[in-house]
Amino acid sequence: MATAATTFVGQNIGAGNFDRIKKGVRYVLSFNVIVGVLVGAAMLLFGRQFLHLFTTNEEVVKIGLHAISVISFTYI
Repeated sequence: MATAATTFVGQNIGAGNFDRIKKGVRYVLSFNVIVGVLVGAAMLLFGRQFLHLFTTNEEVVKIGLHAISVISFTYI
């Protein structure tokens, strides 16, 4: 999204469409917040199942769940 937004903003600066830039940036930020909340919530709810796709070691899963609990709040 950031790369697409950068291209979008650059093209609109060149065209002088500053109102369109503001609307586009607001849309991208809103979309990123929504996706961040959904991904963070999904990781909190289904983190154990996700980690079990990669390992059966419960100690690794325990450490991974702790990391997920810290990291998932930063997805926003």
